[in-house]
Amino acid sequence: MITKKLLNTNKISNNSRIVVVGASDTGISIIESLLMIKEINFTNITLLAPGGLTTMYVKKQRELLKSMSTNYTLEELKNLMIDARTTVLDAKMVKLDKKNRRIMIDKNAFIPFDVLIIAVGLIDTQLQNEGLVSYGLASSP
Repeated sequence: MITKKLLNTNKISNNSRIVVVGASDTGISIIESLLMIKEINFTNITLLAPGGLTTMYVKKQRELLKSMSTNYTLEELKNLMIDARTTVLDAKMVKLDKKNRRIMIDKNAFIPFDVLIIAVGLIDTQLQNEGLVSYGLASSP
């Protein structure tokens, strides 16, 4: 709902390149906190999430057969509209270049950043111990 007060307030545009690595509860919370600040409009937030966000391809909760967030339900994630308000990349971070302030992703491309937030979730190493690879994960050497 848009009120007169919201229409009359000036928003400050923040063009800082913010990159969040991982769509864990922490990563989603950080993005939610940034997007909920009424006085500031963040224009350049990028989320690196292997497999993308579940709201992009899952329509109903029962279609979701993998373990996921314990804090956000599917309906809450849809209501946040993170995929519409940020840039969501289906990629993995491969290398961090602190000096040039950029990260390399698995598609041989670099993403520059001003603020980098690494918020990867828990990784089950049982599959890796058996030589299997989970979706979005690479086997460790």
